Amino acid sequence: MIRKYSLYSIIIIGLVTVASAYSQSILGLRFPYGIPLQTGTGLSLSMGGAGIGVRNEYLGMADNVANLGTINSAIFTAHASLDFTNIKEAGKETNHLAFNPHLLSFCFPLKKWGTLGLSVTQTTNANSKYMIENDTAKVGLYRTGSSTLWRVGWGYDIMKVAKIGIAYQRFYFNPVTEKLRVMSGTFPGQLLDSTSMSFAGNSFSGGIQVPVKNLTLGMSGQYFFENDARVVQKINNTVLSDSLEGRSNSYSYTMRPAPSIGFGLSYQISPEWLCAADFETEIWNKHISKSDIEVDNAFGFSIGAQYIPAPNLLTPKYYETMQYRAGFRFNQLPVPTASEFGITLGLGLPLRQGGGLFDIFFEYGQRWDSSYKDSKEEFFKIQLGINAGRKWYQSTDTNY
Repeated sequence: MIRKYSLYSIIIIGLVTVASAYSQSILGLRFPYGIPLQTGTGLSLSMGGAGIGVRNEYLGMADNVANLGTINSAIFTAHASLDFTNIKEAGKETNHLAFNPHLLSFCFPLKKWGTLGLSVTQTTNANSKYMIENDTAKVGLYRTGSSTLWRVGWGYDIMKVAKIGIAYQRFYFNPVTEKLRVMSGTFPGQLLDSTSMSFAGNSFSGGIQVPVKNLTLGMSGQYFFENDARVVQKINNTVLSDSLEGRSNSYSYTMRPAPSIGFGLSYQISPEWLCAADFETEIWNKHISKSDIEVDNAFGFSIGAQYIPAPNLLTPKYYETMQYRAGFRFNQLPVPTASEFGITLGLGLPLRQGGGLFDIFFEYGQRWDSSYKDSKEEFFKIQLGINAGRKWYQSTDTNY
């Protein structure tokens, strides 16, 4: 089962490491790393993003690295989305389309030594396009790039009392910003300059999940270490002054992404019903950067539920094994005056012979900044995920 998706894995892992195409967000220009993306798999994301306190093998370590302690199968997970964005600003309206690969994850059980996890995740989307003009000048700004997180994690089940996990993470952020100035009238000409930034830093994440009968409590957090970001500025073309052609400048500065912490819980109401909720915060007052953007701690919460009509029947109809999910989330964004919300609705479709799960769900939401009363963004996402698993060995925990 795992081998069937090897080509798909190569495609996804390549796409995750580059910026998504044609995505636009004017509000994202104000955020240090662009628009934050929800991290998770189809299960948690279709429940509004609630997954810190959920124990499920197809979650991997996307929401909580401690979930690795639940896994005793080899698991493959990939997730991507097709994003439609409508931007309204000053009475004008534009529509944009983007394909965003979000996650590729592998988990490998090590019998009594726990479970190993590997993943790459796109965490922000920094793509933006902005243009203003009048009778004598036109100024455009184009930014491309995204941040990605490469992770190696380990999880362990402590005598069925708690699941714990820890992961080493490598964070990459490589945006390119281009500014175009076109002058007309008495002094016609144009100037195109670009600024590229490269940052790679180390971080760690950890988590715990504690099951108490039908209730599971979870906590997860991550911390980033300081490292140097390198910036290169170039003037690529000008007819305003030939002396500026090819001029470049480079410098470095210390940078550290914001740490985060989250708490979650899930409750198995019955074999058919599962509900979950998360509360998370990104601690932006610990963020270090040369940027003069005013940031503030960003809080968020999510809540969701899953329903399976007949999870325990020996010969159920197919629709009785489908997983029906819904959720809601609200998130403050890094800038104090900016927020967003999302409403999700989706399905988990079991693959034949219990070999995996195909996720499809939809999210509608809005994003706004009260500093710009005439600006608002609406988004609609079609999200797709594939999960495959195979047991490598039979558990011997049961006593007869």
